[in-house]
Formats: sequence, C-alpha cells, structure tokens
Amino acid sequence: MRIAVIGSGPSAISFVDYLTSRLRNVEIDVYERFPIPGGIPAIAIPKHRVKLELLVNRWNEICRNRNVDLVLNTLVTEDKLPEDNIWTSSNIVKFSKLLSKYDYVVIASGAWRSRKLGIPGEEFCIPALKLLTNIKLCNYNIVKCVDVGDEVVVIGAGRTAVDVVDTLLRQGVKIYLVYRRSIVESRAYDLLKKFLNYVSIIEKSTTTQVMRSGNELLVKICKVEKLNDKFKINYESCIDIQVKNVILAIGELPSPPILKSMYGIEVLDDGRIKVNEDYLTSNNKVLAIGDVVLGPKSIPDAVVSGIKAARTLLKIITHQ
Repeated sequence: MRIAVIGSGPSAISFVDYLTSRLRNVEIDVYERFPIPGGIPAIAIPKHRVKLELLVNRWNEICRNRNVDLVLNTLVTEDKLPEDNIWTSSNIVKFSKLLSKYDYVVIASGAWRSRKLGIPGEEFCIPALKLLTNIKLCNYNIVKCVDVGDEVVVIGAGRTAVDVVDTLLRQGVKIYLVYRRSIVESRAYDLLKKFLNYVSIIEKSTTTQVMRSGNELLVKICKVEKLNDKFKINYESCIDIQVKNVILAIGELPSPPILKSMYGIEVLDDGRIKVNEDYLTSNNKVLAIGDVVLGPKSIPDAVVSGIKAARTLLKIITHQ
C-alpha cells in the first residue's frame, strides 16, 4: 500500500504519525515544496515562537523508524506554479502522476496564498508569509536576508500581522499599522495589544494606492466608514506616508495543488477542497486535511483533521 502526502505541516505530521503507528505495511512519500519539512510553523512562524528544529527532528524520527520518505524541494501542481511566489522548488511533479502512482493521495498543502487588496501598486507590496519565510530561513542561513528598511507599513491586524510586527520590532523597524476597523475589533487584539505602544496605529483606514518613489514607496491611506456592513472610503481624509516597504497581512487562502475542480475533486472558489466528515473528497482515493480544507486555522485544528483522516483511511484499508 503506497500513499502520497502533499505537504508536511501539522496536519500531515499527525496523519502520518497516527497511520504508521497502527499500520506497518504502508509506504508513505511526503512531498514538500520547501527544502525543509514542517509547513508554516517551521517555515514562517518566527523562530522565537517555533523553532524549526522541533518539526524537522520529529519528521526525521518518523522517517527513521517507519516506511516514510520525505521528498523535499518538490512542488506538486497540475498546470500552474503557485501564486504566492514564496519559494521556487527545484522539482515539479504533476498531481495527476501521483494519482496514477499511489493507492491514496492526501492533500495537506496548507494556506500560503496572500489575500489581495485589489489596489493600484499592490505588486510593490510584500506578502506577509513571504517576508516571514525569508526572515525565518535567513536566521538558519538557508536564504539571503531581505532588507525591509527602517520604516514599513503593515496592512492588517490579524494573527499573521502580529507575527510581522513582533518580528520587525525586534529588528528595530518603525511600523505604521493600517487596519480598516478599530484596533480593538481585531480577532488578534489580545496578542497585538502588547505591541501597541511601539507601533503607529492608523485605524478605521485603508490603503488605496502604493506608488514607487525613488527607492521608497509612497502609500496613500484613507479613512473608512462602515455602512450596512460595507466599508465606504472617505477620499477627502487621505494621507501619504513614505516608507521602504509595505507588508500585506490581510489573511491567507488555501494553496491546493489543483486550482479548479478536476479528477472528481471539488475545489471551492476560495481554494478550499470540499470533503465529507471523514475528510474524503468525491474521489475515493483522495483525502484532504488541514488549512487546504479548513482555511487558515490553528495548529490544533490541523492536527485533529490529520488524525481523523488517518482513522478514515485505517478503516478503509483494514476493512473495519
């Protein structure tokens, strides 16, 4: 019995660990687009919160003691490269090839795509996960560090934005934090509030344009009013701020290996893969787990999904 797992984050670890601890006659290949395993916790969550070694060592232990192989630096996709542009993998494998090569395929590819603002000059912005990934891997001398400059605008106030603020403050960077609601309305306010005295908060505002100005960026920020659950921009209240970089941290979207429904697998408009309560897709040899199903959630949520999917497959294989 051969199984392919796409991704190596928390849901993948829990799936592989649970299944192989109860079923020894399976062979699992874990495909990971980055040169090290562990998913977002290993690659993007700041080093002072999650040490890369913890996840890498856990994978190494699993591979050493069970029939599990890591296939690193290998992107699984069907027809297009990922939109996030975070990492260029050395190898590319077609999703359809995995379907024909393995008895079962488990999609655990996470949520790496940055949500878009849809404003002029957005191409000058750095997606938060791309920045956090560079800083994390740079700390381990895997990539060259990006110079973010002395002043930046961070757009957003969620969990990812907190990690950006925390990381850049440790580097002595001045931060303008732009949020379209009152800052106390942020779901991550309890985590964010300890940094508020060190950050310039521009709340109830939105970024409407980013322009290149020499070696820096000119950012236009305008006040917004919420009317009937919609945000109306007040263009008479705009200010311009000049900074070195703009970090886009308004949330992430799932990163499935297929961008549209195919092979009996339904992909929703936001990129989530549709599954039943047992994490099976409509294709009876494909399961999906973690953020690619749930959207960006907590690590415990991802772990639970991996365990539930492993239980599903265990019952199928053993005919229980």
